[in-house]
Amino acid sequence: MKLTRQQRPFAPVVRDGKVVPEVAQVIAIAARNNLVLETGHSSGSEDLVIVEEARRQGVQNVMVTHALTNPGGPLTLSEIQQIARLGVYIELVYGGLSEDLLRRDAEVIRAVGASSVVLSTDLGQPNNPLHTDGLLAFYKGLVAQGISEADIVQMSQTNPAKLLGLKP
Repeated sequence: MKLTRQQRPFAPVVRDGKVVPEVAQVIAIAARNNLVLETGHSSGSEDLVIVEEARRQGVQNVMVTHALTNPGGPLTLSEIQQIARLGVYIELVYGGLSEDLLRRDAEVIRAVGASSVVLSTDLGQPNNPLHTDGLLAFYKGLVAQGISEADIVQMSQTNPAKLLGLKP
């Protein structure tokens, strides 16, 4: 789904409710090599199609990329819950420290549980904080929203390790 009005090349990932053949090939490579499949900048409806195809092809490790700050459009809470029920990780990223964004992140964590979430950043740009500073601020902001330190550890350490096959 193309949501921007920019006039630049665009490659669809879903057509007529199915992943395009090129995406199906990428999913097959991920399944064959036990790789982590991330959904990229797809919309929520596209993410659902990608996740269903990934599961159909036997991909074990899937993560919906930056679910609330996605350039393809933020996922709805309903889409996030539906995807989490399929055993897919939901990535929440540092998107600034506004109360509104932190409140939305906390709402997702409460709705799907810390066991379904990975915390990350999209930092690295010259005008943004360093990754470590951004993550620490993100964690502190979530704690201020009532998310426990134990849940922060699960979402920032345990879940990523599981996703990468480093922990059972």
